[in-house]
Amino acid sequence: MRCGVCGLLLVVASGCGGSRVAPPSNWTHKNLVEHLEQKGIKAVAELDTRNTTDEAIAAGFYENEVKASSPSVLVVLCRGSSAATEHVNELGAGAFSYGHFAIGPWPKKELREKDAEFLRRIKAATVQGR
Repeated sequence: MRCGVCGLLLVVASGCGGSRVAPPSNWTHKNLVEHLEQKGIKAVAELDTRNTTDEAIAAGFYENEVKASSPSVLVVLCRGSSAATEHVNELGAGAFSYGHFAIGPWPKKELREKDAEFLRRIKAATVQGR
């Protein structure tokens, strides 16, 4: 009986949130880049000291090494998932959280269509599990 209950709970839990699975709490920006590459999305991460605080480490994710013309988003590694959820509000339209990461457009920068598309692809590969 005990094993049957565990199995039932697993089925119910997996059905509630789609395929959304949070990354391990020890993941860094590098781990997220590797995960995206496994999903077919090339990303180059570069630390962004302007948006880094004592509470969160920010990195720009670029689709290629030529940053000026590359689609880009800001990925903020926060102390926990609740902090990431709160940080999403600071990033603006289209931003989302994935575990302890807040991912979205650059603050105070015009969102280009190619940035928005890059953000949508990252969301599909993380939150939506595609």
